[in-house]
Amino acid sequence: MQWISADVVFDGYKFQESLYLFVDDSGLLIHKQKDKPDGDIRMLPGLLMPGMVNAHCHLELSDMQDMISSGTGLVNFLSDVNKLNRLNADKKKEREVTKQEKITSADESMYNNGIVVVGDICNTLSTIPQKTQSKIYYHSFIEAICIDPEQVENRFFHYSNIYYEFQQQLSASLSLHAPYTCCNELFEEVAKRSNFVSIHNQESQAENDFFEKGEGDFVDFLEGYQFKKEHILKEQQYSSSLHRTTELLAYTDKKIYVHNTYTAGKDISKAGINDYWCFCPKANLYIENRLPDMNLFLSKQDKIVLGTDSLASNDTLNIIAEVKAIQDAYPAIPLENILRWATSNGSKLFDVEELFGSFSLGSTPGYVHVEGFDTETYKITSIVSERLK
Repeated sequence: MQWISADVVFDGYKFQESLYLFVDDSGLLIHKQKDKPDGDIRMLPGLLMPGMVNAHCHLELSDMQDMISSGTGLVNFLSDVNKLNRLNADKKKEREVTKQEKITSADESMYNNGIVVVGDICNTLSTIPQKTQSKIYYHSFIEAICIDPEQVENRFFHYSNIYYEFQQQLSASLSLHAPYTCCNELFEEVAKRSNFVSIHNQESQAENDFFEKGEGDFVDFLEGYQFKKEHILKEQQYSSSLHRTTELLAYTDKKIYVHNTYTAGKDISKAGINDYWCFCPKANLYIENRLPDMNLFLSKQDKIVLGTDSLASNDTLNIIAEVKAIQDAYPAIPLENILRWATSNGSKLFDVEELFGSFSLGSTPGYVHVEGFDTETYKITSIVSERLK
């Protein structure tokens, strides 16, 4: 057992300049107090905070690191991912060993830099072996894709089988890839069977052009795979991509919209009270060289979470790096708020707040040291974070 503290402690909700935590060897928080206790204290320079939540990751793409050029835009990025997936399929046996090694490495890296909960997007079974032995709590979103309504029955059967394998061993739910790759009929099938859905949202201007004008790069993208825009764009008139999603998932209990790079204020107003907004700023910069307008979302403070996306679109799976990216781009947003997005908000999203996300008694939140923290300006100066327990 041990007392630990730091120059500044973030408890999952706010900064504390004097907070001492008594932790047992398993990481269970037994006691906390503001007054300095008797006995030995592990006093850390900089910031001490709870373990973080990575609300959006693609662990199964970890073998694509450094394989896709940055700044080419979302449509080109998706095309490159598809090309690499086809290449890996052609060399399945030799690539599978490498893939598992990269998945293991990525999982261990996240744990060591202080991530305790991950919402992970899955199109295959490839991450199950590592997740079943990981020290991280995973919720796996089984991501369905189907553009042609006539293929929905077969495609949904495929994803249902993947979901079955995951939910036998891990927390999981059926989800959707993105509005432009999911026909209305697929939305309906997922909505019938899932009350917790993740979906990529308005990650590019091309997505808005597609749904608002019926034109642009996504028309060409679909035609390149022998699909028609009419498979997605039905006779219903929607004011935006997100308008369509909110209508088709109107009865889904909990939704997480990911990226939101081109989301406007009029779209935000259409969201439900239990809808979450996930930002992955480093991936947005990598793919589109643009960040969401965070100021538009500040009225939704308690429903904002952070993610890393994948190593195909990021150089690291590190939530502190995402926090610093937002801090540097939006200095008017208090760091206390951004850290809340990275911790307690995420634990509430995944219904694990009794275990993770804050320094609450009886929890095992993880204890993360960020030495690169300016105690005068309350700014993070380095993306290096270290898990203590």
